[in-house]
Amino acid sequence: MSITTVWHTTSVILSYLTIIGFLKQNDYFPYFEITSVCCLLLFLLYLFMAYSFVFKTNWVVKKLKLDKGYEDEHFVFNIQQSTVLKITICIVGTLMLINNVPVLINEVIYYFQVPLKFEKREYNRNTIYVITDTIKIIIALILILYSTAITRFIKKQNQENIIEGVKEEAKL
Repeated sequence: MSITTVWHTTSVILSYLTIIGFLKQNDYFPYFEITSVCCLLLFLLYLFMAYSFVFKTNWVVKKLKLDKGYEDEHFVFNIQQSTVLKITICIVGTLMLINNVPVLINEVIYYFQVPLKFEKREYNRNTIYVITDTIKIIIALILILYSTAITRFIKKQNQENIIEGVKEEAKL
């Protein structure tokens, strides 16, 4: 299994779930429970992939056979690994913030307009979007504000992973 296969499989699943979500939003798809389970499974898959890529890199390299067939080329950089990681975490948090602030503003405006239009105080379907976008913005702010602590945590986990890899190689 290669990285391309994993990426395409994940892309197809995500596209499929996006179509299902669109159909449910427009009341064409009555199976909301199945969609919820699929979304939960996709979230767990992404969580597993993120955990594997960050903390179990040796396992990923062995399973995808990424260490075979390449010549070793060494690049010399005068920047520390923790600095690159911190910059990356800040960029990801900033991109999340940039993407979700306008969406949240739009959803909040829509949330307050719907009850005025229909004069009903029933369940508003837009509530979940407001909550989800708020959580995304909070996560983005945490990534930006606590990037140093997150970097230290990832570095610590990476060192533990290296120690486990050395112990596994010693057993072989």
